[in-house]
Amino acid sequence: MEFIANFVPSLNVVDMWIPVFAMPGFVCGAVFSVVLGVAARSRRFEQLSVRQFGAWGALGGLVVSALGMAAGLGGEALQPVEVAVIIGAPALFSAAMASGIMALARRGGGRTLDDAGAAELPDSEAS
Repeated sequence: MEFIANFVPSLNVVDMWIPVFAMPGFVCGAVFSVVLGVAARSRRFEQLSVRQFGAWGALGGLVVSALGMAAGLGGEALQPVEVAVIIGAPALFSAAMASGIMALARRGGGRTLDDAGAAELPDSEAS
């Protein structure tokens, strides 16, 4: 319903999902950057693998969700499956995002801003 309200402002529906997922995502990214800084301190970017990035991203997600569970954010008397989902989902998403970032960075190669500015337009658009 909130998606439709984005296009029809008169529905007066609060779109709460963006901040609900953005805040933990930001914290997971911050924890990932700390884990990356500690784990890859002496390595060059070319020496890092997508698998390592994914593992460090999962670790960041695990830390954030485990701290949230320890703080009591999961509620009382959760079933083991619920705990696994609450802890596992952020770890899985963090691993996927970290791996995707690394794959995207690898695809970019060693390009710099100067290389991007030197791109030429195709002949059909050069007029």
